[in-house]
Amino acid sequence: MNPDGYPAPTNMRGSTCPRIHPDGSITFQLQAPDARRVQVQPGGMDNGLGPGPYEMAPDTEGVWTCTIPPASPTPPGRRPTSPTSG
Repeated sequence: MNPDGYPAPTNMRGSTCPRIHPDGSITFQLQAPDARRVQVQPGGMDNGLGPGPYEMAPDTEGVWTCTIPPASPTPPGRRPTSPTSG
C-alpha cells in the first residue's frame, strides 16, 4: 500500500483529499488563502470519526491541512453487526 495513502472512494473524480492512510488516519485539505481559522467537524461520535472539531494548519500558499486519528470501525455506542443468512 502507498505510504501516503489513497484518495477516499467517495471523493469527486480527480480529488486527492480526503486521503486515507495505511494506519486508518485521514487527511483533509482545503484551499482557503484568506481564512484565519479552519476546522474539520466530522459530525460527532455517530460516524466513527470522533467528536472534533479538528484544527487545520495552513501552509504558505493558503492550503489548510489536518490529519485526524483512524476512524473507528464501530462508532461508540453501536454494536457491530454481522450478516445474517436465511
